[in-house]
Amino acid sequence: MYTCASYLRSLWRVSSTLFAHVASDSVLNPLGHCTEFPIATNYPSISAREFVELELAVINWKGKSEGESIMANKSRMK
Repeated sequence: MYTCASYLRSLWRVSSTLFAHVASDSVLNPLGHCTEFPIATNYPSISAREFVELELAVINWKGKSEGESIMANKSRMK
């Protein structure tokens, strides 16, 4: 097994944190010409806050029960 040193690379690893702000009140919808395709009905309107919460639930950064409750609320709204 070769080490990084044998490839003349540094053994240091640098990580950085990225912070972002989401306009949570914004509503996400399919854009422009994409609404003309039948598959657009698979993408109902959702607030940016709900979308971020769902994504965080998928990677277990947010409790699953909360993510599931959002999906249950969305299915009741149909």
